[in-house]
Amino acid sequence: MKIEIMELKSMLEQEKK
Repeated sequence: MKIEIMELKSMLEQEKK
């Protein structure tokens, strides 16, 4: 996985909270 994907995933998780 690329860092970009992990970064996007992190942003999505933050929005979910």
